[in-house]
Amino acid sequence: MHLDEEDFHQLARLQGSLLRFVNEKTGIIPGHPDAVEIFGSGIEEKRELFLTLYDRPEETIDDYLAENPEQLPGDELDIIESWKALRHGRFIVFRQLNKYAVFINDKDRPEVFGVIGPTEPIADVVDAPLPVLVETTLLPFKGVIVYDGIMSRYAVHFGPGIRDSMNETYKAAKAGSGIITCLSPLGVPKKKPSAADRARSLARRLRDRLAKLREKRRILEEFESETLPAFETWVEKNHGDLRDRCDELQSEIDHLAELIDRAETHMMFGGERSGARAIAAAEEEIEDEEAVSESFARKRKTNRDGESSAGEDDDGDPFPGGPFGENPFEGMPDFMIDPLVCEFLSGVRGIDPSRLSDAEFEKARREFLGSFDHIASGDNAAFEKAMLRVGADESESNQNAVKKLFRKLASQVHPDRNPDFNEEAKEIWEELQKRKDALDLPSLELLEIKWRLIREDTFHSRDRKHLDRFKARLDEQEFDIEDALDEFSTHPMWGCRERTPPAKVRKQVKRDLEDAIAHFEEEAGDLKDQLERIRNRVPGPARKQSKKKRGAKRKRKGKANPTRKAAAKKKRKKQSPAADQKPPSKQSPPPRDGSDGFEQDLFDFQ
Repeated sequence: MHLDEEDFHQLARLQGSLLRFVNEKTGIIPGHPDAVEIFGSGIEEKRELFLTLYDRPEETIDDYLAENPEQLPGDELDIIESWKALRHGRFIVFRQLNKYAVFINDKDRPEVFGVIGPTEPIADVVDAPLPVLVETTLLPFKGVIVYDGIMSRYAVHFGPGIRDSMNETYKAAKAGSGIITCLSPLGVPKKKPSAADRARSLARRLRDRLAKLREKRRILEEFESETLPAFETWVEKNHGDLRDRCDELQSEIDHLAELIDRAETHMMFGGERSGARAIAAAEEEIEDEEAVSESFARKRKTNRDGESSAGEDDDGDPFPGGPFGENPFEGMPDFMIDPLVCEFLSGVRGIDPSRLSDAEFEKARREFLGSFDHIASGDNAAFEKAMLRVGADESESNQNAVKKLFRKLASQVHPDRNPDFNEEAKEIWEELQKRKDALDLPSLELLEIKWRLIREDTFHSRDRKHLDRFKARLDEQEFDIEDALDEFSTHPMWGCRERTPPAKVRKQVKRDLEDAIAHFEEEAGDLKDQLERIRNRVPGPARKQSKKKRGAKRKRKGKANPTRKAAAKKKRKKQSPAADQKPPSKQSPPPRDGSDGFEQDLFDFQ
C-alpha cells in the first residue's frame, strides 16, 4: 500500500518547504534553492538537511510555524507540527502486509509500526528478501505513518533465533497493545506558539543572518581593499603595455560607435544627404563636447586650488565663471527635476513620493535643490547634512521622538559608557549621529533593533513590527552583498589567499589580455568598415534620378506593364455610358472559361 498521487504531492511540497527553511538557516546547499532544486540535489546533501532537522525537530518546527514562510493554511501547518513526533533510527522491516509493512525498532522494548510507502510498497523499495535492517525516519501524515523518502539498508543476515524473536515480538504486539499505525506527539503541547514566541524565534533567525552578513561583508571589504589593489599593481607592473593597448582600443571603439550613431542621426533627421558631410558634422559635435568637458575640468581645478579664473573666460569658454559658483540645476525645467527628486526620495531616503502631499513634495523639492548650493560653495559637509534632511519630518512630535530615542541608544552605545565598544558598536554609533541629524525616526528604530540583536536582548510581541521591518532591510542588504560576491567570484584572484597571483592566474591574465586585444582589434576594424560605408553613401537625389532614367529606359525598350495598361482601358470602358453598345471585337478578348470576364479583370488589375 502507498499514498495516492494527491497526498504524495502534498507530502513532498510540505517536506520541501520545511527543508528549504532549514537550508536557509544552515546554508548546506549553496545559494537559495527552491524545493524542487533541493529534492534534485545529491543524496548526501539531502541526508545532511534531514539530519539537521532531526537533531532538534521541535525547535526547528516551532521556528518554521512562527514565520510560516510559504503562508500555508492551518491544516497544513498542523501536519508539519505533527512531525515533532517523528521517529528516527534503525528498524527491521519484518513483513509486508496488504495494508502496510511491519517495522520493528531496535530498542530494548521493541515497538511495532505499520508503515506505508509514499509512492510504492515498502517491499518494493527494499528490494530484498525480508527481514531487512534499515535506517530511516517515520513521519505521521493524515492518520498513517510514512517514511521520509530516504532509507539506508544494512547488509545484515538474521539467523533462525533472531527471526523467532522477531516473530514473537510481532505476535505479542498484535495480541496486546496492537501495531502502531499513527504517531502522536506525546508530551508536545498542542497549542500554537504565542506572539512572543514567534517574535523571539524571528529574532534568533535575524541574529544568525546578521552574523553571516557581517562575515560576508568582511570578506568583500578585504578583497576590495587588499587583494584587488595588489592585483592591479602586479598587472600594471608586468602587463602594463597590454592593458594600455586594451584601453586605447576600447577608447577607439567608443569613439567610432559614437561617431556612427551621430552620423546616422544627421542623415535621418539632420538634413544631411551626404555621408561624408554627416560624419564631418558628427565629428564637429564631439569636438565641441570634448572642449566643454576640458573647460569643466580646468574650472574645477581652478576652483579647488583657490586660484582666480580671470583671463580664462576670453578664450571662447561657453561657461564664463566655470561650472562652480552656481547651482547645477539652475534653469533646468521642472519635468527633468521632478524625476530626480522622486528617485532620490525613494532610493536614498526610503520615502515613497506617492504618499506625500503636494505641499510636502514641493518642500522636499526645494530642499533637494537648495542642498546643491553648498556644493557650489565647496562645502561638502554641509551638502551631505542637507541631503539627509531632504523630506524629513520636522514636526515637533517627530523631533521629540528622535531626541528621546537617540538619548536612549547613545547612553548604551557611547564608548565612555560601553565597556565592550567594538567595531559593531562603532558602526552603530556613527550611524546614530547621521540619523539623528536627518530626523530619521524609522532608521533609528531599526538601529535599536540591530543593537538589541547584537546584545542578544529578549524580544516581545510588541517588537514584531520592527523586527519585520528590520528583516526587510536585511533582505535588501543581503541581496546587494550576494550580487557583489557573485560579481567578484569570476575574478581570477577570488579565493586566492596570497596577494601575489599564482602561476596559473599569471598565465590566465596574460592570455585574457591578448584575447581581449584581438577581439577589440576585430571590433574596431568592423566599425571602421561601417564608417567607411557611411562615408561613401550616394546622396538621395542622385538615386532618384537614376531610378527615373532606368524607368525611361525600360519604356523605350517596350517594357511597359501590359496588364496594368489593359486594366486601365477596361476601367475607362466600364465608366463610358456607350461602352455596352460597342461591338465585342473592339473590346478586350473574352476569358477562355466562358464567364463574363469580371473576375478575370480583377485578377489582371491586381
